[in-house]
Amino acid sequence: MPNAVKNKWNPLHTISLREKDTIPSRAFLLQIRYKKITPRIPPLQQALHCFIMDTPLMNEGSRIIKQEPIEKKCTSFREEAWETLRFVLVALIIVIPIRLFIAQPFIVSGASMDPTFANGQYLIIDELSYRFVSPVRGDVIVFKPPQDTSKYYIKRIVGLPYETVIINTEGHVSIKNARGETTQLEEPYVKFPQAGKSEHVLGAGEYFVMGDNRSGSSDSRVWGPVPEKLITGKAFLRLTPLSSIGISPGQFRQSDNE
Repeated sequence: MPNAVKNKWNPLHTISLREKDTIPSRAFLLQIRYKKITPRIPPLQQALHCFIMDTPLMNEGSRIIKQEPIEKKCTSFREEAWETLRFVLVALIIVIPIRLFIAQPFIVSGASMDPTFANGQYLIIDELSYRFVSPVRGDVIVFKPPQDTSKYYIKRIVGLPYETVIINTEGHVSIKNARGETTQLEEPYVKFPQAGKSEHVLGAGEYFVMGDNRSGSSDSRVWGPVPEKLITGKAFLRLTPLSSIGISPGQFRQSDNE
């Protein structure tokens, strides 16, 4: 009966010899040699090597004369990597224009718009509409303040170009239009008024903005009107908190449909 000779490098494999084979053949020695276990290679290193070097790596239990499965694995990795890269590129092509020209997320910071918007609320700003239509009184807008264009503020539009904004001693706001007609604004969103008499004349492309929290807002009363070119967009969607999710949050129109 033939004897079973155990491979001392890989105990899981046995090779049968006839009793008359007292001296192992060269083919047998080569087979034993190539069954020697190679060092363990981490999967990530193996994948990167396949992708960059285009060369299969030997791993535990692999045999030089059977490299096809490893080559196939390398090819599969390259295909998956290309598919992932293509997906990322397509996503960027879609997302970047949207972020730059259509909509952009913002998080409210501060209490100047209380109670309409609270600190930490997540908003989506519509950056597209004002490319076709002019801002309207009552819109809640995000803009860069003229005194520091590296920041973004959120306020409500109160005065429009060529109007005069009049604030009386009790903090009530009236608007005088180009024809000299004066109208006091309805402002149900103001819960924290601030007394202080002032008058502000607006020119072409200038908007007078104020925070709903009049007693805790730095706005056009302090640093003047906002040029239209500094307006980023208007509040389009409030995402948090869940109980306040809504479209055009905070928007208000005067009863005379100004």
